[in-house]
Amino acid sequence: DRERSTLKIIDIGQADGAMTELSEIRPAGRILDKFKINMHGKILRVISELPIRPLQTDLETFDLTNPKRPFKLGTVTLGKNESLHATRFDGDKAYIVTFFRIDPLWVVDLSDPANPTISGELEVPGWSTYIQPLGDQLLSIGIDNVKGWRVSVSLFDVADPAKPGLLSRVPIGTHHSWSEANHDEKAFGWIEEAGLILVPFQSYEESGSMAGVQLIDLNGDTLQKRGVIEHTVAPRRSALKENVILSLSGRSLMSVDATDRDRPELVSELTLSWRVDEVFSIGDHVLQLTKGSQWNGENAALRLGEADRDFQFLTELDLGSTPVVGTAMRGETLFIAQASTTSVPVPVAEGEKQGPGTYSFVMSAVDLSQLPDLQLLSTKEIQLENPVFGSDLQALWISDDHLVWQSSQDNWFWGNDVVFDGPARGIADIGFWPGGFSGSRFLAFDTDSADGLQFLSDFDLAVENVWNFSDGHAVDGKIYISYQKSELDEPGPGRPEELVIKGRWIQKNFLAVVDYADPIHPTQRPAVNIPGSLAGVSHGGDVIFTKGMHYDEETLVTNNREWLDALAYDGVAAHLMDSIAYSSQWPHLAEVTQQGYVIAGQIQEDKKDDDHSVADIVFGLYTLSSWFLNDEGNFERQDPLWNLPFGASELKLTDDQLLLRQGQEVWGFNIEESGALQLQSVYEPFGCYWFNLSGTVLDEGDHLWIPASDYGADRLSPTGPDRPLVRVSGGTFFGECEGYCKTSIHVGPTRTTFTASALDQSLPTYRQYAYGANNWASIADTVDWNVFSELPEIVGCPDCADGGGEWIEVNVAGESHRVTFGNGVKIDAIQPLIERIRSLRGGFKIPEPKIDSVNYIRIESDCEDLCRRRIHINQSTSRWTFSDPLGQLRAKNYSERTPTLDWDRLDSLIDWRVVQDLVSRESAICYSCPGTEWIEITGGNQIYLIPAWFEEVSDLKGFLFSMLNKYQIKPETEGVPEE
Repeated sequence: DRERSTLKIIDIGQADGAMTELSEIRPAGRILDKFKINMHGKILRVISELPIRPLQTDLETFDLTNPKRPFKLGTVTLGKNESLHATRFDGDKAYIVTFFRIDPLWVVDLSDPANPTISGELEVPGWSTYIQPLGDQLLSIGIDNVKGWRVSVSLFDVADPAKPGLLSRVPIGTHHSWSEANHDEKAFGWIEEAGLILVPFQSYEESGSMAGVQLIDLNGDTLQKRGVIEHTVAPRRSALKENVILSLSGRSLMSVDATDRDRPELVSELTLSWRVDEVFSIGDHVLQLTKGSQWNGENAALRLGEADRDFQFLTELDLGSTPVVGTAMRGETLFIAQASTTSVPVPVAEGEKQGPGTYSFVMSAVDLSQLPDLQLLSTKEIQLENPVFGSDLQALWISDDHLVWQSSQDNWFWGNDVVFDGPARGIADIGFWPGGFSGSRFLAFDTDSADGLQFLSDFDLAVENVWNFSDGHAVDGKIYISYQKSELDEPGPGRPEELVIKGRWIQKNFLAVVDYADPIHPTQRPAVNIPGSLAGVSHGGDVIFTKGMHYDEETLVTNNREWLDALAYDGVAAHLMDSIAYSSQWPHLAEVTQQGYVIAGQIQEDKKDDDHSVADIVFGLYTLSSWFLNDEGNFERQDPLWNLPFGASELKLTDDQLLLRQGQEVWGFNIEESGALQLQSVYEPFGCYWFNLSGTVLDEGDHLWIPASDYGADRLSPTGPDRPLVRVSGGTFFGECEGYCKTSIHVGPTRTTFTASALDQSLPTYRQYAYGANNWASIADTVDWNVFSELPEIVGCPDCADGGGEWIEVNVAGESHRVTFGNGVKIDAIQPLIERIRSLRGGFKIPEPKIDSVNYIRIESDCEDLCRRRIHINQSTSRWTFSDPLGQLRAKNYSERTPTLDWDRLDSLIDWRVVQDLVSRESAICYSCPGTEWIEITGGNQIYLIPAWFEEVSDLKGFLFSMLNKYQIKPETEGVPEE
């Protein structure tokens, strides 16, 4: 689990290579890395962090003389209320770094394994992330937080374990710096024979960003900072050969003469890659774009190469120092937008006062019809009074020849709710809103003028106090875009005074439509209130799709469920036609095709109603589905439904193809004329690196080109469209049974979920997670989909004669199959899978069902002071908290031991059938509204949150209310917000 690690003792010494698990050890807390485990003879030493309050670190020793029966020898606790960082064992000593506000270096004596003791402690600013023992000294790398946040190298004296001391420290960078060596010790270069330390780093300096390798000398008791080997991008590793340093980054391998360590001199450089931010496919060729950066002075550039070979560029076009902020491909022409955020002074006559500068915006057209030649057809530069914000402008074609670049700038707020005043209302409050400014710019160009590119207009959708602009959607010469706006909750039409909450801000979504019938003088239609953020447009602009939560029009509350809405738009108002709910799993995605199909990730599917399903208590599968509006204006799904191993984080829609990114994998789908999705290929990048799906492209050979930023581009070959395995589940059930009669286990690529529940819901559902890929790897090898899918859904007579039953369900992309059979039955065709499911399920233990704690919270009406009243009760302690919802008065806290009679009474009032039924209703609660009250019950590793106004919990509420009233609070007239 996440709070305690498990150490497996495995015999790997057998001659045939077989491995046998001998035993396991459960240390006190979490083992954070490999440096916190050490074998010294037959003694295992373990350092772990206990995620309790306050935090603490335990060093434990175990005797492994008999590895089948290890036993604990001793423990020492240190670092109370401090997080655990670098550790290192060295002989009979351990060095441990913890951190809260300062960095204690602990020296622990392990000479007596049964009695580990603290020898000494040293407090210094910052903390260490890696320690290298050097006899009577320690060399470390970490963070210095005295002046900013800087990488630092430190040298400690540990000759006297009782009195460790700091000998020398070298911070790197002026104010802010970071290094890969802080989380990967392999990047920390220590060349002992040369007394040289090599530290790769990046930093922000007054002149801009910097990347390089810092040279540091270690002479006796002193560290001395020497010169820097500068790189364009972050260096990764360095090594020394005689007086030559080899320094490696994602871009190049450098050979540097370090004879003079203060002035290392570049001898030669081998280019390994260039930065690639976006890739385009043109017939047999691939075009790679480097957008450039004003941070490090790198120019923008285009490089052309052949698609059917490892990329060797044939032609390069330098685009200058202004960064690329947008691209658009149209036929055999690539349009490029570049913008500067640095102003240029406007020339003035002698003696006149210099006014504000202007900002350059450049649009270029590159001819791709004569490859491999790249010819710049036309360039248009304009000067703007205000900069164009954003590094990825949207290209919107309002006609065949007119292109609009959309740029949006947002100011964010603290809040989360929405109002919709249309025919279907959704309302919400957002608490406090700090104000600000934002806007959306539209720069229009004519791309087919005889005189080359021509600038047409600069339209600024400048509305006060708005933010969260959606992507723009161009339809029939119009651009559709949404934004959010705040308004103070005040009485008005449809909003009687008794519903208004003083000081509350209301957030609304609006649809803006910009009409380019005259592209030189575009006009904006009156904004229309809509229920969420714009997700897409279809039917020539007559139908719009939004994503957002639904709200009660009076109380302004929501159950936090997000919905995909379809609305008819007539140019004056938006009218709700239909809605479908997203599941509770994120992210929630939606793309609208040109034909009007909506492709969405995580739409809520109907729960299974068979007796053995636990879909209501286990997160469902991640999904991808295609939807259309039928003749009645209702959503209808187009099969198949695609199950996914991970949630889709990005979608890219191009004509009849869809790319979906989940984790590092990319799945490619064809979109049929009916809107159905068909999986065609799966792509797996070679490494683990960030990439932007919008910058990828499929070439004519169905290879996926991925821009890997500073590491160039990957050309990925497709794997076959076989059904990828998504999840494997199994469970047991007993019809005549009391207690936990149903269990299940769901094994996914990174998480295993175990659940246990009562048939009549008389006990709290128990849920436990195990994280990691080991279970997935072990079970995936036992699944043969072709064999499993051919088995009948029912084998034998499950649960006959009260013998119980078992089931196994295998989910692959686009398809699922479940087999149910008698408890303990053997099925030869899938017996290895059955045995593995049983083994994994048996590894979870169900604790005695109990209530862990109960919270009761009330927001008092007609109250202006400490109006938020809360009581927290567990078996040992009851705690009262009275606070000001506005945060202007200091909170009051009281606590006392919980009387046994009170706890027993509370336990008797909780009916788990009622609790779980009320939770399943997903009732909306306004957590800031006066008069609101709710109950939170913790049990079975879960929190059950229910409104307190239901009749079914009136007795429980009455008891909690009486407990809450044991303390009556008189607020202070003045105070400060609670910390």
